Amino acid sequence: TTMDGGNRPEAERWLYTANKLLSARDLHGARSFAIRARESDPTYDASEHLLTVIDTLLAGESRINDHHRDWYGILQILRYATNMDHIAAQYRRLALLLDPHRNMFAFASHAFSLVNDAWSVLSNSAKKAMYDSELRLLTAPAPQHYSLPPQPQPTPRRNPRSRDG
Repeated sequence: TTMDGGNRPEAERWLYTANKLLSARDLHGARSFAIRARESDPTYDASEHLLTVIDTLLAGESRINDHHRDWYGILQILRYATNMDHIAAQYRRLALLLDPHRNMFAFASHAFSLVNDAWSVLSNSAKKAMYDSELRLLTAPAPQHYSLPPQPQPTPRRNPRSRDG
């Protein structure tokens, strides 16, 4: 146990298991062990490196309407985000964590390339505008094909002061 209360040997054991699961493409299993590692020793950077790989791969697997990659999800930002400084900061943060020369976990280079692909779309205003409009079309509620019941016509209100009431 380290001075600050973190249990590094336990964290390393959890991460070893997490990386084995990741190598077998069990992303959800790997994620639960990586979270245990982070909880065992919050100061151990390796947990954050591994979780970033896993979260990026999970986001990279998800499709919007079985069609488009979720570039926003890959960069872990809100859909249709417009603050370029925030998008760029998020890209830099993930690119540093996933840099295959510094992140030795399985699939780090694949996660790194997903982040770069997301950045190439979201950092280019023309590509981002096209992507956003396609997403809006894909995620719009489907048009209803049944006819609506006829709306009741408002009945003319009688003037309470009239004599024929």
